[in-house]
Amino acid sequence: MNRPTLMTLLLPLLCAVALTSCQTAEQQMVAALEEREKGFDAPARYADYLKRHGEYARRLRKAAAEAATMRVHIKVYRYPGRVEEYLPLSDEEVKAAREILGEIEEAPARDFSLWLVEEYDSRFGPQPAPLPYSSELELVSADGRVLETYYSYDAEMGDTAKAEEYRISRYRPGFMLLAAGLKRWNELDFIRRAGVRTQELYNETRTTDK
Repeated sequence: MNRPTLMTLLLPLLCAVALTSCQTAEQQMVAALEEREKGFDAPARYADYLKRHGEYARRLRKAAAEAATMRVHIKVYRYPGRVEEYLPLSDEEVKAAREILGEIEEAPARDFSLWLVEEYDSRFGPQPAPLPYSSELELVSADGRVLETYYSYDAEMGDTAKAEEYRISRYRPGFMLLAAGLKRWNELDFIRRAGVRTQELYNETRTTDK
């Protein structure tokens, strides 16, 4: 039978004096989150995350099927307010977007470790400065109601063939499509037009502010 070493005997005492040195990285992040947000329950929050995962994609698919038209809502922020403009999609683009968004999927749910890192970084990590402009794809009903908003329509879309890669990656696209749908989405001209017009409005606003 092995006799306990001095370190083995001292470890409980050392942990009591400096608890964080005996915690795993996950335990330290959970402790920091609990201290920042009273009542933070990591297992319950993660279970809720898994339950809600995919909800946004389901809402987009449903709205795409019901939408009569679609438009890009461009916003350029300036003091003391903002400049706004709507860029409508053509009938052909609406038809194509409806078909493509009907197949959209969210990237696979993160495992607990990656989810926890994201939660921790959202509260303690450096936060990027907000852009002075934004553009959102609005899916609109026949009576003019915005059924759903696709906030990152112009961001990189993922390929479902890389789903497993995305599952274990910290940085990955939010949504995925099959290769054919992904190619069609990237070729839709409204994305390019909206980007150009957003930059034009931003430059006009900067000129006006001088």
